[in-house]
Amino acid sequence: DVATKMASLAWINMLLEKKPGEMSGFIADLLPVLLKTLSDPSDLVVLLNLQVLSRISMHKAEFQLVLNSILSLFSTDRRLLETRGALIVRKLCVLLNAKSVYIRMSYLLSTSNDFSLEYASTMVQTLNLILLTATELHQLRALLKTCFQSHATTEDREVFASLFDSWCHNPVATFSLCLLAQAYDVSFALMKEFSNLDITVGFLMQIDKLVQLLESPIFVHLRLQLLDVEAPHHASLLKGCYGLLMLLPQSDAFRSLNDRLSTVCNLRDNLGVSAKLEDEEEEEEYLKGREALVGTVLDSDKLLRRFREVMALHKRARERSQQQMAAMEGNITNNGGIGVGGMAANFSGQYPQRGGVGMGGIGGGGGMPSSKGGALAIGVGPGGNVILRSSTSPGGGGAMMGVGVGGGSTTMNTSGILSNPGGINMLSSSSNINVDAAAASLPLQPPGINRVVAVDNSGRSIGFRKDGSTILKTSNM
Repeated sequence: DVATKMASLAWINMLLEKKPGEMSGFIADLLPVLLKTLSDPSDLVVLLNLQVLSRISMHKAEFQLVLNSILSLFSTDRRLLETRGALIVRKLCVLLNAKSVYIRMSYLLSTSNDFSLEYASTMVQTLNLILLTATELHQLRALLKTCFQSHATTEDREVFASLFDSWCHNPVATFSLCLLAQAYDVSFALMKEFSNLDITVGFLMQIDKLVQLLESPIFVHLRLQLLDVEAPHHASLLKGCYGLLMLLPQSDAFRSLNDRLSTVCNLRDNLGVSAKLEDEEEEEEYLKGREALVGTVLDSDKLLRRFREVMALHKRARERSQQQMAAMEGNITNNGGIGVGGMAANFSGQYPQRGGVGMGGIGGGGGMPSSKGGALAIGVGPGGNVILRSSTSPGGGGAMMGVGVGGGSTTMNTSGILSNPGGINMLSSSSNINVDAAAASLPLQPPGINRVVAVDNSGRSIGFRKDGSTILKTSNM
C-alpha cells in the first residue's frame, strides 16, 4: 500500500531529523530495507525513500556507506540502473552536494575491486549522461569548464582529475568530459588513442549520442569557440571534432556534424586567417598555462597514461573472457538436448579419454544418449523404451555408469566398456531389463572389475561375467 509506505518513510525521516543520535544504532537494519524500496513501483515512494537515505547521509561515514550500497545495488540489479538510475542519482545530487556525490562514486568505480570493469564502464556512461544533461548538475558543469584555466584553484582541478580516473573506463565519456572542461588538447590526444580500441556497435552508438549532445545548450560554448579560428586551442578542437566525424558511419549524426564543421572551415577560408602579433602573444600565454600544469593532477601526459592503463585492463579482461568462451566451446562438443520420439542430443567432455561427464537427453519414445568416455551417461524415456548406450576409448580408465529410467523396458548396450578397467559400468532401474553384454567377449585388462550390473525395481542385481554368464543377487548394490 503506497499510503502506508509513505507514512512509514515520513515517520522514519522525522525520527532521523529529531533524534539522529538515537537512530544511528538502527541504520544497519534500516539500510537494506531502504535500498530494496528503491525498486518500488511508485515514484512517490522512491523519492521519499531517497530523502530518508539523504538524511542518513548527513554524516561522512553514513554518506560513504549509502553511496557504496547504492553502487553495489546497481551492479546486481541492472534493471534498476536502467529504469531508475538517473532519477536516483539526480535526486541525490539535489538533496546532497552534487560534487561530493560524483567524486565519491568516481572514487569507488576507479578503486573498488567489488565491481567488474564492464559495470564500471556502464555506470560511468550513465553518470556522464546525467552530468551533460541534468539541470541539477549545472554548478558542477560550470566548475569543470574552468578547471583548466589559469585562475582555477587546486581543489577545482582535483575535481576533474578524480572524475577522469573513473571516466577512463568509458572512452566516449572521457572524451566528452574533456570537451566539457575545454581541455581540447587532451581530447584530441584521446581521439588519436581511439585508433587502438575495438570499435564496437555500442561505441559507435555512444559517439552518435555525443554528436547529438553537441547540438544541445550544454555545449553552446564549444560551438561558439569553433568560430574563434585564431585561438591557440582552435586547431585541437577542430581536429577532435573531425575525429568524431571520421569515426561515425554515414548517418544523420554524421551529416549534422559535417555541416557544422564545413561552415567553420568556410568561415576560416573567407576570413583569410593570418598570424598577428596579438595572436602570437595569446598563443604564448596559452602554452605557458599548459606548461604550468606539468607535474600537477592535470598533466596531460599523466592523464593519457591513466587512460592507457585502464584501456589495457579492459583489453586483458576481454581476452580472458574470449579464452574462457573458447575453452567452454572446446569442452562441449555437442549440446545436451531433448528429443521427443527420436534421438536425443549428446554432451561429452573435452578430454573424453581422461574421464569427464557425458550427459544425454530425454526421448519420449526412445532416446540415445552417448558419452565417449566420461563418468556418466543418462537416458530418460517416460512411458516407452529407453536405449542407453555408453562407450569409451581404450585406455580411458575410470568407471562408466549409465542410468536409464523408463515405464517400459530398458535396453543397455555396453559395447567397448569392458575393454577398460573400472567399477560399475551400467546401472538401470526399470520394470523390464535387457542387457546386451557384447563387450563380455573382449579381453579383460586387470587390475579392475569389469562387469555389467543391472538393478530392477525389486532391488535384485544381475552381474555379467566376462564369459557372458550371469550372477543373480538379491541384495541391493
